Amino acid sequence: PENKLLAITTKITPEKSTFKQALSRLESGAKIQMANPMGDFVLPKDRSLPLLFVGGGVGCTPFHSIIQHLNQAHEKRDIKFIYSANNLEDVAFKDTFESLRDGFEIALTNPPDNWGGKSGRITAKDILKASNSGQRRTYISGPEPMVETLDKELKDAGVPKHQILGDFFPGYQTI
Repeated sequence: PENKLLAITTKITPEKSTFKQALSRLESGAKIQMANPMGDFVLPKDRSLPLLFVGGGVGCTPFHSIIQHLNQAHEKRDIKFIYSANNLEDVAFKDTFESLRDGFEIALTNPPDNWGGKSGRITAKDILKASNSGQRRTYISGPEPMVETLDKELKDAGVPKHQILGDFFPGYQTI
């Protein structure tokens, strides 16, 4: 909210959506129309609630905005963040996320040979471990199949519905 300019995060692939086609045709200084932000994918008012962010690919974008806001406002929250990307080159906003220090973990689906971190997709088991069996309010953002699968698996594991918030990005394959 402190930024004067709007930033859009996307990954341009050979099979562009109509939105990405229009975005790539924009010229510098072009005017666009947009709707007001809406939804419930926001920080809780209760600052004492522990949070877990789970992002896949460009699904890291809302977390970048939230963490950047908290850093600029000098507001401390108990946040852990698990971020899934295909490879190290696809990790966006790494400097911002590393401000969480020990609360930031990267999972790579195609890690390099010398990778010492988590390999493979993020699972409900990973989330349950990081969230103390669902005790942290969990925000999941990423490709639609990833968000829907993790949401279902967490609910099946007994995590209360009010503890899980999801925001998916349509048109991406799972990470």
